[in-house]
Amino acid sequence: MGMVLHKPRAIFTTSIVWASTWILAWTGLLTVSWLLGGRSGNLLAVLRIGAVLWGAFGAINGIVFAVFLMLE
Repeated sequence: MGMVLHKPRAIFTTSIVWASTWILAWTGLLTVSWLLGGRSGNLLAVLRIGAVLWGAFGAINGIVFAVFLMLE
């Protein structure tokens, strides 16, 4: 049973790592741009949208990266 779940678990872990990295990087950049750009809008709304969008984008990239690593 352990070997059956090895590859899906590896893909899931890689996608979580990539998603969290993208979330941290892009929400940091969004915060800096919000602070320097005149502060239009609510910061929490900007961070929430950034976290969801960039987290999903990072997770998709992590899945693709893990699948490419398994193909070798």
